[in-house]
Amino acid sequence: MFVVKVPYDRGGGEKSFGAKYGPDAIEKAFRRFSWRAAEDGVSHPKVEFVETPQTPYHNTGVSPNLDAFFAAGERSLVVLSGDNSVSRMSAEAVDRFSTDPYLVLLDAHPDAGDPASHDPHASWVRKLWEQHVVRPERTFFFGIRDPEEDEMRYVKESGATLTSSDTLSRISPQVVVSNLMLHKKINPRGGLIFVVDIDVIDPSQAPGTGVLRSPGLELRTVLQLISVFGDMPFSLKVGEISEVIPYEGDMLRPPGDRRPDPAGLTVLAAEAILRQMIRSFA
Repeated sequence: MFVVKVPYDRGGGEKSFGAKYGPDAIEKAFRRFSWRAAEDGVSHPKVEFVETPQTPYHNTGVSPNLDAFFAAGERSLVVLSGDNSVSRMSAEAVDRFSTDPYLVLLDAHPDAGDPASHDPHASWVRKLWEQHVVRPERTFFFGIRDPEEDEMRYVKESGATLTSSDTLSRISPQVVVSNLMLHKKINPRGGLIFVVDIDVIDPSQAPGTGVLRSPGLELRTVLQLISVFGDMPFSLKVGEISEVIPYEGDMLRPPGDRRPDPAGLTVLAAEAILRQMIRSFA
């Protein structure tokens, strides 16, 4: 299975500064314990890390070259991106090789702001909807807790499905997703774009990211959601991990920006997410 690195962090302004170091830091953590098996003792599939050429994309980010993998017959990938401006281009690639894809976004923010007044990082979901790459009714948000008022109103009116951090603290991910399938909101055919912005996790477990807001999801809940969706028979599955700002990038952040993570908790969380995606999406 391929893990594609896209070290880009210029789509979200100062709040994303340092995220370009995330992909390398996650790979480093993964390789340090490459022998690790899952809790049931089963090892992950063979993994190859690659860094794709980055093509400028209408001054709103870069386009990772995912088409070559899909054209060669790969049915699952994991993308380690810098900021979420990369996520839009990943989704467009999935749309080119599958039918009517689903978008599952684990994020503290819906990233559906008006593109006229928001940077590419904060408006990528809305652009996907406007360009009919993904339909709102096939978009599922988990863990949203820090939206703008007008942005949230737009998301609710669009027909997208939102599951809050509070709901996931009371009801298991398995039950939540089963209810969505029962109401025919999910029919697992076609493609799946599964994006984890690391700020969806509570800052106590992942403090190295652009915007901190407590309380967030527990890491275990995120891993369970990956497992539940990974078990579904989508024809094409792409997982993405974004917004990891490792400790190594601290000295390159703007003056006064204090998001230290000397224990490396954020990278450890991202590594766990990567391992779960590799295992569940393969």
